[in-house]
Amino acid sequence: MAHYAQLDKNNRVVCVHSVDDQYVVDENGNESESLGIAHCEQLNLDAKFVQTSISGRFRHTFASIDYCYLEDEDVFVRPKPHDSWTLNRDTYEWESPIPSPVVEDGQYCIWDEETTSWEIKDFPPRQVTIEEVISQLTLTEKILWENPSSGTIDQAGILNIFKESFPLLIDDEETSQMVDILVSTQVYTRERINELLDISSD
Repeated sequence: MAHYAQLDKNNRVVCVHSVDDQYVVDENGNESESLGIAHCEQLNLDAKFVQTSISGRFRHTFASIDYCYLEDEDVFVRPKPHDSWTLNRDTYEWESPIPSPVVEDGQYCIWDEETTSWEIKDFPPRQVTIEEVISQLTLTEKILWENPSSGTIDQAGILNIFKESFPLLIDDEETSQMVDILVSTQVYTRERINELLDISSD
């Protein structure tokens, strides 16, 4: 299977066509770009077509809609993300006027075109819903979940509090304390509660 980018008059990609090998392989068994283009032109005689590689093996990157074909360099480049960014002619990637800052865990940065600067933001707290936990419970765990009184008094107490606390904020101090109590009262092992809440053990 070969892929051909359909270009508009400004060399902007408007569509990418998949072409079966039978239309791109010559009599010697070699792939021929010109054969593929000829096949595509039968579909649209007014359009221009250029082959693109899904693995990025040639022409820098796989073409997608709104990508631009630089004819002189014979490469496809992604759409320009911001007016102030410039194209690095060595890597054919867009670069901001200033390098992106180093961020800490739990943070990310976004570009502010109005101020031409990077803005550091905190990721929102990750939440786990009660439905997500219930869907992972084993049959034995569901029995205790639905009938907390079938466990010890301590287990019933903390399990009822746990069920009323959703949605839970992961990495929250209260959640951490509740997890410790669930483990200490043997409702769940540490490994199991980490699985249920999708908490990294690192």
